Amino acid sequence: MNFKEYTRNEFLEEHLEDCPEDVNLPMLPICENGDDEEQCKKCWENAIKGIEFKNPVEVFAQNNIQLLDELRIAEEQYKMLKEGRDSLKEQILKQMEIYGVNKFEDDKFSVSYVKGSTGSTFDSAKFKKNYPDIFKEYSKPSVRAASIRFKVK
Repeated sequence: MNFKEYTRNEFLEEHLEDCPEDVNLPMLPICENGDDEEQCKKCWENAIKGIEFKNPVEVFAQNNIQLLDELRIAEEQYKMLKEGRDSLKEQILKQMEIYGVNKFEDDKFSVSYVKGSTGSTFDSAKFKKNYPDIFKEYSKPSVRAASIRFKVK
């Protein structure tokens, strides 16, 4: 079998229902013929240890280069639009301050002046460093959805 045809994940997914011996790989002596899912995972991990598979990063790049390039272009356009937007907002802010206008509305938009203020924030990193036990006691897990970070260089 040519393992270089597969990424590690592709190979395992395709052979999920098989045993390593079905593809001429060594099995652990504790095999229970698929009765214990955890043992099967350990057996597979042991069987493919040291096998060189196709590089998943290269496969990803080959399959997604156009999509990635489209995202790069969209990010560059977004950055240009955002810079222009920020500049326009700064100009409007200055004009509202000059004329003492707090709110302006018409049938297309409304703009409100929000005064600057000073607030306080909690330095959780410093608190965690100085009081790790208390930090742990009052911390609770938060679930974050999967996402990507994309940066145009």
